[in-house]
Amino acid sequence: MGLFNFGKKESEIQVRADGSSVMWKVNVDGTDFANTVKINVGEGSAAVVYKDGGFAQMYKRSDVIDWKNLVKKGGSVISIYGVDTGRSFDILFGFGGIVFHDTTIDDTTEVGIRGVCRFKVTDPKTLLLNMGTSNETITVEDIRKKFFSNLETASRSECTKIFENHGYRDVQGALLDLSNIVKKSVEGEMYQGGIMIESCKISDVHFPEDYTRKFQNKVDADKAHEEEKFDGNTKFMQDLQIIKELNNSKSESTNKSYVCAFCHFTNEAGSKFCNRCGKKLN
Repeated sequence: MGLFNFGKKESEIQVRADGSSVMWKVNVDGTDFANTVKINVGEGSAAVVYKDGGFAQMYKRSDVIDWKNLVKKGGSVISIYGVDTGRSFDILFGFGGIVFHDTTIDDTTEVGIRGVCRFKVTDPKTLLLNMGTSNETITVEDIRKKFFSNLETASRSECTKIFENHGYRDVQGALLDLSNIVKKSVEGEMYQGGIMIESCKISDVHFPEDYTRKFQNKVDADKAHEEEKFDGNTKFMQDLQIIKELNNSKSESTNKSYVCAFCHFTNEAGSKFCNRCGKKLN
């Protein structure tokens, strides 16, 4: 991570992010450097210099160190840390033990959640102080262990409360609330540690297979019952239609008028004899 040109009037230290580490360092003996040392910091990176374990200075692109003034005494150990400040990193997390009860099947189980938090280093010096300066590198996994170790304890009870208001059918409706709970559980400590959370998202809620199967059986039974009711209602409506048609047919027959074949007088329905000439109607 560092390039040192010893024995010259000017030395140069290059700090370039490698795309995997959040921070990295190299220890050198200060007596090997020239009086003036240029810090060549890459885009999206920062350099933090520690002397004998204590913070000395943070440098950005094209800064120059007065090495003689920094060292003062021969043999002083200088630690130079590169920090990736331009990239966002993803932390994958997950935990279980969340109580879930659905009144639809009147059963209780425990579920787990999985998600991802995206963060960025905003204060390299503070993060180093929190993580300690003994590590050769600081990775995303180191950040996860440091700030997410108490996530399950801090979040489980609140997540259980969220699930009290969401049934199995509406689990998707709980994801945003769960994401906010997780974010709230870690963002304060991370912010104090020099890290900003950019986003937090619960991607999956895991149910035990037997619970999922039991719920699906309930859904299938309800569906079959509804279909049976629909079929019964359909048959009933069909019968009503037949009766209606029969009644209409009878009504039409009853209301039919009769024309006398002899005098052509139109008689009222039900007449047996012509009301004009008295002839019998057919």
